Order: sequence, then structure tokens, then C-alpha cells
Amino acid sequence: MRLGREFGLIAAMAEIAWYLLGCGYLVANGIFEKMVMARRTNKVCVPFQPLLEKIVAWLQFPPPFYGFIDVAKNNAFVRVGRPNTRARFLFCGGDASSAEESRERAAHKAVKH
Repeated sequence: MRLGREFGLIAAMAEIAWYLLGCGYLVANGIFEKMVMARRTNKVCVPFQPLLEKIVAWLQFPPPFYGFIDVAKNNAFVRVGRPNTRARFLFCGGDASSAEESRERAAHKAVKH
């Protein structure tokens, strides 16, 4: 059972990477513009908050919870939990110029983990 779950996670991550590469090609060539990705000079930026929501939904984890560590410094965090356990993972976005930027950093750390 455990091996099947790990293989499923690897397959999901591979599918997401394949999707992102395909969208990046289409956006970079000006064929396809969508809110999933935004184009800046020579960079393609992926918003990690929706990606994190899709990953936890696929894994059947509870939805991620966003909050603030320090509102004055726009320091946000995201908490991701596993189902049927007390285990919680907390990812901090750090000080930022906006709350959205800090939330995005926290989601990026959670996706990388």
C-alpha cells in the first residue's frame, strides 16, 4: 500500500511538470495566454498557491491554511496537514513588500518540500 501511494505521488508530480512545461512553451511563444502562468521579460512565473491546492487535493490532504506571523511586515505562513494524523507542516514566507508575495513564497516552499 505504501509503495503504491509513493508511486502515485511521483506520477502526479511528473504529470504536473509535464503540464507546466507544455504551458510554458505555449506562453513563451505567445500562442496561449492564461492566468495559470504570467510572462515577464524572459521569465515564465508559475503561481504556487493554486498548484499547492491541486497537489493537496490530489493527495486527499486537508486544504492548506494561510495565516500571518507578523502582519506589519507582511510575514505570512501556510500550514499543510496530513489526513488522520496530528502531523502539520508550517512554511514561512518571510518579510515581504506585500502579503500576497509572502503567501506565494510560503506556497513555493511547501510545493518544493
